[in-house]
Amino acid sequence: MRDMSAEICAAGEAAVAEYKEVSGLDVEDQYREVYLSCAMARHLHRSLKLNAKVERYYYQLAEKDLRLTLPASESKRLEGLRADIVLYQSDVPVAIIEVKKFAEGSQATMIRDDLEKAGVLKDHVPVYVAVLVCETSSQRLLGRIQELKNTVSPRLHVGDPHESSSGGWKWCFGCVSAA
Repeated sequence: MRDMSAEICAAGEAAVAEYKEVSGLDVEDQYREVYLSCAMARHLHRSLKLNAKVERYYYQLAEKDLRLTLPASESKRLEGLRADIVLYQSDVPVAIIEVKKFAEGSQATMIRDDLEKAGVLKDHVPVYVAVLVCETSSQRLLGRIQELKNTVSPRLHVGDPHESSSGGWKWCFGCVSAA
């Protein structure tokens, strides 16, 4: 399957715009990841013509969707962990997407850890992390992006920068696969 990073970034940008309209909030770095995930799943379904599920347990993905027999230690590690979005084609998972916010107080290592959460599943289906990247009081947007590229992956696809509705700072969406 081809890299979907650009489409995932576009879905993230659309989700931010949708949440702003629905919630009435104008401070993008306060938007909830769970809402962004749901809105992104809807946008990805429409644009890619793939089915999408949110908050799918990793062990269900492994055992039911991919029909994998995992070692007990890996099965136990995945227990309780959920993928934010899973895209399916004909009931077969074709992408796992973790959605994160990289805002005030967030560390780039947390983003990297989320990308690696899927463990052995990344050998069977592409795993992506989609990131709402926000400027902070101590770091401009380009610095935040560079920090993610240094810590997570230099292949990070970055969407267009946007001015915050509240003014004074910028945000963008970034996405990269574990491959």
